[in-house]
Amino acid sequence: MSYTRAVRTGGGIDGSEILTYEGIPTICIGIPVRYEHTNYGMVAYQDFAYTVKLGTV
Repeated sequence: MSYTRAVRTGGGIDGSEILTYEGIPTICIGIPVRYEHTNYGMVAYQDFAYTVKLGTV
């Protein structure tokens, strides 16, 4: 399975208030998406399949 590990040191997300849940740090598993801030997004199916597999391990 192919993946990239990254840690953001800047910027933000809309869900920043839930980055900890009852004191437990949480993470975001993201899928590379083209045209993310439009009415549609494009995702490579293999990236989607790897993300599902990673989330179910």
